[in-house]
Amino acid sequence: MSTKNFQIIIGVLIILAGSALYIFQLDLFDFADLGLLTWGTLFILGAIIFLALYFKQGRREFWPFIPASAFLATGLLLFLLAFTNDGEFAAGGMFFTFGLGFLAVYLHQRLREFWPIIPASVLFGISALLLAKGFHFRGDFATSLMFLFFALGFIAVYFHLGRTQFWPFIPAGIFLGLFALLLMASMRYHGEVLAGSMHLVVGVAFAAIAFFHREHWWAFIPGGIFAAVGVFLLLLSDENIGTFIGSGILILSGVAIILRSLNSDKEKEAVAERQE
Repeated sequence: MSTKNFQIIIGVLIILAGSALYIFQLDLFDFADLGLLTWGTLFILGAIIFLALYFKQGRREFWPFIPASAFLATGLLLFLLAFTNDGEFAAGGMFFTFGLGFLAVYLHQRLREFWPIIPASVLFGISALLLAKGFHFRGDFATSLMFLFFALGFIAVYFHLGRTQFWPFIPAGIFLGLFALLLMASMRYHGEVLAGSMHLVVGVAFAAIAFFHREHWWAFIPGGIFAAVGVFLLLLSDENIGTFIGSGILILSGVAIILRSLNSDKEKEAVAERQE
């Protein structure tokens, strides 16, 4: 970010602070009600200023999206708090709006860089957690949604990289394992079922590395260990978990076949290009 752009940001913040101070010196608003709308309006105006700056610069730089989305998210939070007493809905909307800012950065860069996907998925995950709690879902289920969005973010990174790098499988597998653990907890399973489901999912993620990237055969070792421990714990539990194991294996096998088919098509195209 250039010195000029930094000075613009400081100027916008000073203008907003001065406007807020002047409005409250007039003593026209009660901060508990209309004051929230006032602050919300100021933050939304700040977002509009940053968006105007983006277009003034000829849409060449992406950075105005980040403060614009932060200001817009905060303004939305204050507006929602003025009309509802449900802070979880308001905070969920705020994090969702902030996540849209990073998604806009990703689209602005014409999908060239993957880094905005990660903060966007984190913010969307926190939003899903808060909104699910606002709808009075169980805490375990709400938290599982957050980890699911975290995992989806790294899965999106894997596809963005053209399925050429294996490392996104590792954080995605860990987050999917936590998702499985909390999802099973929300279904009132206990003990070995929770630990077993998490180990099984993490094991499948490691095995997927070796399955789709054959040069990294070593991943079968931790994958096999995690999966074996997971299956052992599931079978050791007192719950009637056989149906869960069978359905889970079928689902994961179907996903693996689909992804392997996509990957093999890419390998054939690469071979054909080299031969040409």
